[in-house]
Amino acid sequence: MKHRIAIEKRTVSINERTGEQTMVWNNYATVWAKMVNRSGTENDKDDIATQTQKMDFVIRYIDDLVFDVSSYRVQYRNKMIDIISAEEMTNEAWQTWMMLKCEFKSNQ
Repeated sequence: MKHRIAIEKRTVSINERTGEQTMVWNNYATVWAKMVNRSGTENDKDDIATQTQKMDFVIRYIDDLVFDVSSYRVQYRNKMIDIISAEEMTNEAWQTWMMLKCEFKSNQ
């Protein structure tokens, strides 16, 4: 576990004067993680190159992430990375870990 990542949570902020709703990302937790690159692809569409990277982050277990991954994302090396799923992993009886399956897309 040598990579420091920030897990951010999406909340909705409401402007009191106008009633306008704005999506805001706030730091939820900063944790140590093990990162594993799974795959990477590049596509050209309409003269725009898009890169997709799939990666896993193994972290200590966090309850909220298992139930609602759509409200969270990972910030790693100034990249905002979508969490696709969170899976519980138990290596030993006294330690529970989780794997965050993530995807980063450039030009989106």
